[in-house]
Amino acid sequence: MASQIAQFLLILATIVSGCKANKPHGPEYDGMTMVTVADFSNLDGCTYLLKTASNEFLEPMNLNDSLKTDGLQIAIRFKPSKNASICMKGKPIDILSVKAIKQ
Repeated sequence: MASQIAQFLLILATIVSGCKANKPHGPEYDGMTMVTVADFSNLDGCTYLLKTASNEFLEPMNLNDSLKTDGLQIAIRFKPSKNASICMKGKPIDILSVKAIKQ
């Protein structure tokens, strides 16, 4: 019985540590939203959008050209934008700060 519990705990620890390894963590990411840059230029009125972990799309009004890479993962702080957009896919936002996610 004790060996079965030990095996279960070992498997559980492996799964949990594997999940955390794929997500950025640390104080430098506190309060930031993790997003993936997605090229939606084929959709009328859209360019690059940011996809959140909850599959929400954000339309950054001030995304730096160096970050316009489909699939790039970044962490951002943002606020709702007062600018209007004709892209109907994402909520307009203004990026306040951005960090590259260390893989």
